[in-house]
Amino acid sequence: MQSSSNNENSFPKEQKVSEGVYITDFRKKQTTPQSTPSLKEEYESLLATTQCDLSELNNKIYHLERSNREMKEIDPDGEDSDLVEAIAENMEVIERFKKQVELIKERLAQLEKKDSSKLSAKDLPTGVGIIDDDITDEMLENLTL
Repeated sequence: MQSSSNNENSFPKEQKVSEGVYITDFRKKQTTPQSTPSLKEEYESLLATTQCDLSELNNKIYHLERSNREMKEIDPDGEDSDLVEAIAENMEVIERFKKQVELIKERLAQLEKKDSSKLSAKDLPTGVGIIDDDITDEMLENLTL
């Protein structure tokens, strides 16, 4: 036979909400406080995220260019105004993405040159690692290390 104190510790307690209504919280209790990531861990995470963003942008560019090739095959003479407009729109987006790729590559090069063992909070860049389809040239120029 188990003691009642042992039973109380192994099962979550019920809380009375109203007459005849009880709630039991079965979520796991956190036993150790979460530690904040070190500056080095944040730096490494930022590098990985930025590299992932770069890969995602390159993938978007690839698919937009493939889409343009397919539309040009369908309408080689440019007679379908909808396809011509879609190709032009894709070209604008591709150019915007290419600017983002170049900026991210520059920032990655700067990040990778830094010695992560000698980092301070001011060394972590702001605004890098974010992909936004509606990003403007001004926003790109304002990203700083």
